[in-house]
Amino acid sequence: MKEKATVIKAEDEKVKVKIERRSACDRCEQSCGLSGDSNSQQAMYLEVANTVQAEPGDEVWLDMGEKEIRGAAFLVYGFPIIALILGYFVFSLLGSAVLGYSSEPAGMVGALVFLGLAFFVINRVDFFLQRKSGFQPRLIANSEREKTSGSGAYR
Repeated sequence: MKEKATVIKAEDEKVKVKIERRSACDRCEQSCGLSGDSNSQQAMYLEVANTVQAEPGDEVWLDMGEKEIRGAAFLVYGFPIIALILGYFVFSLLGSAVLGYSSEPAGMVGALVFLGLAFFVINRVDFFLQRKSGFQPRLIANSEREKTSGSGAYR
């Protein structure tokens, strides 16, 4: 996934970049109520390695692998739902068969327990993945240099 960013500060081997957040409703002129506050853009700031010799004010392209984005999306959105459902059924069966409790309350407790465990696991995995280079955005092109060289490959 490629995103255009503006270099705010460059120091040593790193640069601080600003990315304008966008939504599908950004260009919409309608006031349909579906977009909520999404028409108002918010900036996101990142610090990345300066691999393209960018300077403050330059527009650059950031890239993060599609595989990593899909994996992170599954971890954040899919894993908690699976844990919630699995927790319900495990505790429901365990509560009625082993402990003699009604399966419905045991299942609800199990769903909440597994959901809490899922968020704990996500927190630990996030801590680990922050250090992996594949999950860090990287600079792939300097738009200012592309303009001067006439390449225009990332426009």
